Amino acid sequence: MDTPQAMVESYARTVQREIDQRNSLAGETRKRLVWFVAIAGYVLLNVSTFGQALVGRALTKQEIFILVLPWILSSVFALAAHFMSDECDVKAHKYYTNKLAMIDIHLADLADEIFDVEKFKAIMYDQEPEIKALKQDSDKSAKKVNRFESLSMLLIVIGFAWSVIFPLLLHN
Repeated sequence: MDTPQAMVESYARTVQREIDQRNSLAGETRKRLVWFVAIAGYVLLNVSTFGQALVGRALTKQEIFILVLPWILSSVFALAAHFMSDECDVKAHKYYTNKLAMIDIHLADLADEIFDVEKFKAIMYDQEPEIKALKQDSDKSAKKVNRFESLSMLLIVIGFAWSVIFPLLLHN
């Protein structure tokens, strides 16, 4: 890999693998979010029976609401993250499309035997102004989705604990 063209082509393949991995991870995130909502939905459908079995009596509407609150919040955050992930995908697509276009332009320049090492480094390290702005926007959107997904997962864990603790508090 001693020619500039080979270096640029190799980097283009690396970026394509990064795109494939990002798309795979985004799909896994969506599946996880659907499961978070499904788990919470199952709990919501069965909360009365579960609560009555643990407490030994029917729960009041207020007690049921308090019991299911973490599950409802988990579903809300998971649904929000799911819908925000579409915007995140659009921003990531814009970033990668522009980055690959700049790499292709650089390859075309190589055909004219022009190799600007500094410009290529700027593309590689996202220092080209347009690429840098798109990358920052994409990263910001991804962080927002990750925060909502993490909150949803945390609320599921709290929901499991609360589903055991709250009925025991009512039983005493």
